[in-house]
Amino acid sequence: MRFDEVKPGQELPELRVALTHELLAAYAGATWDFHRYHYDADFAREVAGAPDAFVDGQMLGALLARQLMAWSAPEGWVRRLALRYRSMSFPGETLVFSGSVRATRVEGASGLTELDLTVTALDGRDVAVPASATVELPATVQ
Repeated sequence: MRFDEVKPGQELPELRVALTHELLAAYAGATWDFHRYHYDADFAREVAGAPDAFVDGQMLGALLARQLMAWSAPEGWVRRLALRYRSMSFPGETLVFSGSVRATRVEGASGLTELDLTVTALDGRDVAVPASATVELPATVQ
């Protein structure tokens, strides 16, 4: 994507992710973050009093980055990502990642796109809100 293709108010393609125990375990393995309550349901119930294993908050950031990189491909660069965690998520739930372009500006040879993002559960519960990002895109400067 190029900067001149982006306009304020433009919606990002929605990303839906079905949470499974396998996905949580794969994330733990990929990041070497083996806190058992993120993949072991029995441990999460016994130690944390949770109903099941629960999503590692950093995984939400990784999934937002995935959404941003897919949207801005092939030359986009995620410069900044911020999110506030609001509720826990568990296997069996589906998370919805959405967002829109808030503003754009040119800085040198780069176009910066400011985005407002949200992560919600299908039941409407806020999971990570507010969230925001700055994505750098190539800009044609004359």
